[in-house]
Amino acid sequence: MYTFCVLREIKDDFHFVIKCPAYSAIRSKYISHSIYRRPSVFKYVSLLQSTCIGSLNNLGKYIYFAVALRKQLTNDN
Repeated sequence: MYTFCVLREIKDDFHFVIKCPAYSAIRSKYISHSIYRRPSVFKYVSLLQSTCIGSLNNLGKYIYFAVALRKQLTNDN
């Protein structure tokens, strides 16, 4: 199994969206700096519960491009 995250943490959705350094370039483009600068579950939940269309669109773009990067890095076609 190929791993590209150096953090020794549970690889859950919070880690994927907010913390994993493998996606930091994509994250900085689509997720507000205030969310991931000092990550917390509270900030993560507030992002998921957002009613702002722009924030939700950017979250969707982040997930799309991060999954594409993961597939590319793991050669998962």
